[in-house]
Amino acid sequence: MTTEKTATAPAACLRRIDLRSRGGREELEALRQTLVSQGELVSPAGRQRTIDVFGEPLSPRQVVARICQDVRRDGLAAVLDYTRRIDRADVTAESFC
Repeated sequence: MTTEKTATAPAACLRRIDLRSRGGREELEALRQTLVSQGELVSPAGRQRTIDVFGEPLSPRQVVARICQDVRRDGLAAVLDYTRRIDRADVTAESFC
């Protein structure tokens, strides 16, 4: 059994974009572009963790594609395997509702 420390997350400041407002669609597109570019950034520790889990360096998109492919093919067995490998949590099929 492992002991995990939990931290209190800071209050979230959510940005609201009203698509009905003037410039709303442009604002949303700018946000999408920011998220896409940031989504490909991986820290050295994150890169090493990806190698540890998947056996090779993969981009975040490749990681998601690999997980989705495995879950489509192997179903719950893949979910349980990735939960163990990524989250380091041992769960069983009975753990899910």
